[in-house]
Amino acid sequence: MIKWHSLGDKMTGFSYYPLLEISVGIFLLICSFVVPILFLVYNGINLAQWDELLFCALFFLLFSFMGKSLTFQSLNVTAEGEQLRFYQNLREPPTEFQISKNELEGLNTKEQVIGDDTFYILNLRIPKETEFYRSVNRKEIAKISEAIIALGKQAKEDN
Repeated sequence: MIKWHSLGDKMTGFSYYPLLEISVGIFLLICSFVVPILFLVYNGINLAQWDELLFCALFFLLFSFMGKSLTFQSLNVTAEGEQLRFYQNLREPPTEFQISKNELEGLNTKEQVIGDDTFYILNLRIPKETEFYRSVNRKEIAKISEAIIALGKQAKEDN
């Protein structure tokens, strides 16, 4: 889902949120709390069950970490004065950089096949080609590309 940011009638940027991944993350966070709580409610704390208690603690840690990682993902592009700011934490490692509005020469998307997996890569053409985001979903890359192009056009019109 793309959420546009604006001040009055001036578009200042957008954020992209992968709703399916966020929904799975929320589900994992809920599970990370519910399963250990249900175990404790029905079994109580009994030291003879130390291995099950350890499993519940590890289950809580693993699922809460995965849920947090999936829930708080976003990709943000903003136009701040004469600068375009790009930030994404959808995939590791997170990427963040700023460029002048005039430095962005365009976008380039390409397909890369590694074994059985196909990746779609969004590159920004600034003085050199820079990889900004990589995904297995072609539609996701297309949506983000269209939004960056629309924001770039709006930023040039504002100048």
